[in-house]
Amino acid sequence: FGMIAAAAAVISIATRIAMPDEWIYFGILHCIAVLTLIGVVFLRLPLALTLIATLALFAAWITDNFGPPGLLRSSFFDPRYLAWIGLAVMPERSNDYVPLFPWATPFFAGLSIASIAIRTRLLHRLAAIGT
Repeated sequence: FGMIAAAAAVISIATRIAMPDEWIYFGILHCIAVLTLIGVVFLRLPLALTLIATLALFAAWITDNFGPPGLLRSSFFDPRYLAWIGLAVMPERSNDYVPLFPWATPFFAGLSIASIAIRTRLLHRLAAIGT
């Protein structure tokens, strides 16, 4: 986590200096770092909460892609200090923009599936098939 967060900070600083109009304020490394922290928290919570969060994110993704325009997104989230959440209508320009939403959706799906597999010892049972 520390290396990813440090790399994200270095990239933000370097691109802010080199490209002040299109600097990377929340790119892929930033997203990975934040989702890592969120994932650590959710690993310690009951599986039911992780599954509920996964379903809520999936429902939000469905709504955002197939529902009425503007239902989830708002210009309130357009400034950089809020755009990283992923609900901006027109986020400020960046060379690498990877907000939490919608990318938390596949992250939480993977976290849920992995948590279920670990709790049910699915990996051990699959490994035993080949022996």
